[in-house]
Amino acid sequence: MNTIAASGDTAPLANKAGSGSALRSRILSALILAPLVMAGIVVGFPLFDILIAAASVIMAAEWRRLCGGKILDLVGGVMIAAALAGIGAVVLGHSTAAVLLVLFGAAIASILSAAIGEERRVLLGCGLGAALVGGCGISLVWLRLLEPGGFAIIVWLVLAIWLTDICAFFSGRAIGGPKLAPAISPNKTWAGLIGGVAAAAVWSVVWGGWQQVESLVAMALIGAATAVLAQLGDLGVSVVKRRFGAKDSGSLIPGHGGFLDRMDGFIGAAPPVALAIAINGFGGLPWL
Repeated sequence: MNTIAASGDTAPLANKAGSGSALRSRILSALILAPLVMAGIVVGFPLFDILIAAASVIMAAEWRRLCGGKILDLVGGVMIAAALAGIGAVVLGHSTAAVLLVLFGAAIASILSAAIGEERRVLLGCGLGAALVGGCGISLVWLRLLEPGGFAIIVWLVLAIWLTDICAFFSGRAIGGPKLAPAISPNKTWAGLIGGVAAAAVWSVVWGGWQQVESLVAMALIGAATAVLAQLGDLGVSVVKRRFGAKDSGSLIPGHGGFLDRMDGFIGAAPPVALAIAINGFGGLPWL
């Protein structure tokens, strides 16, 4: 769902996203994918749910491949099934069951990985992948289905994460400076992080005005926190890729990599946002 997002690239590299051809590929992919995502958000059920289910299937398969397995082996099948079962449970109105199904699937994926003799890092990676991918999927579907306010909340969240990644890319590229986490993602800079956080905070204030939120300061803080969570998701996926010696999770999206590369911000931000809303009640802006 990230469009021109620069998940792992907030500073220029001559042979990567900073090159003109790679940037053009990113923009072209964004022009194709962004309208589809926005159409899903506007239509809601069933289009949005189908899009998230499809993305979850691809992400689970990519994660399994990162761990050195085959996409359609038994472990990968369990990871995919866990995500789909969780999304199906949310659509049917059983959000608690959805969480339990995802966690159960993650446990089974780890057990199966151990049973076929895979290394500890692989079995832990498969379990973690099933939990994170499934958690992201059920969170996004649950947020969109919220009444009232689901449409507005998902618009805010998607654009906050997109703007975080876009502005992190361009501010990091323009300013450069100290690296954020060179051992994990050598192209990320503190300037990129600050630019992304600022963009999400500003957008959240604009959104708060649209929704007539009483405290715009609170919205700015929520936007900034969401941007940090998104970047943590980005770094988390980068850790997994480095652990298994992969540059990208796939090559499905020209100029971007795999779906997992583009959804890492949602993996970091969507579950905490959904959890905060679930704990504080169901309403347009229950966390304020």
